[in-house]
Amino acid sequence: MCNAGWRPIEEAPKRGFILLWRDISFLPDVGYFCEDLSCEKPKPYWASVNISMGIRWMRQNPPLFWMPLPEPPEQEIDDV
Repeated sequence: MCNAGWRPIEEAPKRGFILLWRDISFLPDVGYFCEDLSCEKPKPYWASVNISMGIRWMRQNPPLFWMPLPEPPEQEIDDV
């Protein structure tokens, strides 16, 4: 799976949002590294911004690979 720019999760930055790949996913998740010490174990952990899947899902199935988020598309602004 480590192709097309995917990197091992051990090399992922601990600040900001990135794409996360888990072995049970069909699509990558946008997520971040969470150091919330008030949460249950394990802590810290990788969290997804996909609220429907929930934090527990990411803890039980942590990501294996990561990739930076792509740049947003350029937008042309029409003069009014």
